[in-house]
Amino acid sequence: MTLTHLQVELPARYRVLRHVATGGMAAVYAAVDEVLGREVAVKVLSGALTADDAARRRFTREARAAARVSHHPHVVTIYDIAETAGTPPAAFIVMELLTGGTVADRLRAREPIPHALALRWLEQAGSALDAAHATGMVHRDVKPANLLLDEAGALKVGDFGIATLTSEAPLTMTGQVVGTAAYFSPEQALGKPATAASDRYALAVVAFELLTGHRPFTQSAPAAQALAHVEAAPPAATALAPGLPPAVDDVLARGLAKEPSARPATAAALVADLQGALGPTAATGVAVPAEEATTVAARPPSTPRPRRAAPPARVPVEPAAARPVPRRGRGAALAALLGLLLAAGILVAVLAGSGGGSPARRSATTHPATTGHHRRASHTTPTTATQAPPTTTAPPAAAPSGAPADAAGIEQQAHAALAAGDYQGAIAQLRGLVNRCDVQITDPCAYAWYDYGDALLRAGDPQAAIPVLEHRLENPDQHDVVQSTLDQARAAASGGQPAPAPGPGKAQGKGHGHGGPKPGKDG
Repeated sequence: MTLTHLQVELPARYRVLRHVATGGMAAVYAAVDEVLGREVAVKVLSGALTADDAARRRFTREARAAARVSHHPHVVTIYDIAETAGTPPAAFIVMELLTGGTVADRLRAREPIPHALALRWLEQAGSALDAAHATGMVHRDVKPANLLLDEAGALKVGDFGIATLTSEAPLTMTGQVVGTAAYFSPEQALGKPATAASDRYALAVVAFELLTGHRPFTQSAPAAQALAHVEAAPPAATALAPGLPPAVDDVLARGLAKEPSARPATAAALVADLQGALGPTAATGVAVPAEEATTVAARPPSTPRPRRAAPPARVPVEPAAARPVPRRGRGAALAALLGLLLAAGILVAVLAGSGGGSPARRSATTHPATTGHHRRASHTTPTTATQAPPTTTAPPAAAPSGAPADAAGIEQQAHAALAAGDYQGAIAQLRGLVNRCDVQITDPCAYAWYDYGDALLRAGDPQAAIPVLEHRLENPDQHDVVQSTLDQARAAASGGQPAPAPGPGKAQGKGHGHGGPKPGKDG
């Protein structure tokens, strides 16, 4: 048996070579299939989800769904699916190993992307999606990170982990939001059923990004991005990339139509229309991805780079070309959207002035110093969709000096997810915050750094938690408590002890339930 750093044992036929990536539901490893003598990718369900039967079913559905179109040259091929002999068993999927990275990697690196290459990628992705749609399957999470490249540069669509077959009952609850906010279709953001048109909308977002270097909506908070997909008109592509022919604006506008019925009938039709609109400029046009294009919700967690410098400027808000709907419509849509995003565990913060009122504020009550916890104010209960939004827009809460304006709201939501045992949800919310939140600012930045490290540890990735907690120690607040958690991460990474599990105190608000008091909100 081969032991991975997630402490999951794989059958002896699979010899793990290296860790490739960690996502919201699973970790991926490069391995050798000793029986067939080939390198493969092994996706292992995260330890935090292994005991969740629903999560295991959704995870294994990826293989079943992909198998329906595995013959397609632009779909990642699935070789095997099984569970380990451990207790509880860990589900894993064996698939072809692609070594060319992802389209998201190219955007993140800000490499110039020729329009001809972008069209080739879009054509390959579109053909895979159309093939999936022909079998009744909807991907629901089309984004650059799920567009994988082989060593020759050919694209294959992967990660059907949240795909749903229209002929079967969905595994998610009615109204649950699943996907990535930056590429949500309006209907997904509102919790409505995703359809093939939803995938085509997401592909149009990818096309917009590849051709202009920008996503159409660049708000920093996932909830604000999702709301923009519901309400805001996307900017003209030519306003961001003046070298594009004006006809491209019309094609992308159809792809990004709010009404599913107004979008192109197939992904291939969308790409063909783009090719026609670009005309001869496709051979010479090049887009350079903007810096905000790397800020993708639900990106796999990476180790934050330690630093003391002030955080960079926030991503620019929605371009002036976007035309918001009247305030009454915004309030109603926001109320529904907030409830859905809270239920799905992806809401982190809503930008000030969105019509939903001010973020939850901290009360003046603090915990006694004798508890050993952080002296941290308690939080009010977040507003949900069952509470009507105010008729007037409240002024935004003042951010702590030097902290990003949305930091407190994001940290509050992430801490709530952590306390509820949703470690991957907390990680997804915090990974984009910590690198722009100076750890020397105790509240909320140092708290965010601690919760990020704690969530990584609890999710079964102590190796990634170590540098996060080490950086957290640069703020002397609650040094002993942070050091204790760091010691646990180091012990778990070396195989000395398993990652901590939530204890009975969590439900009673008695800290996080392992290893003594922690620098969090709870008393």
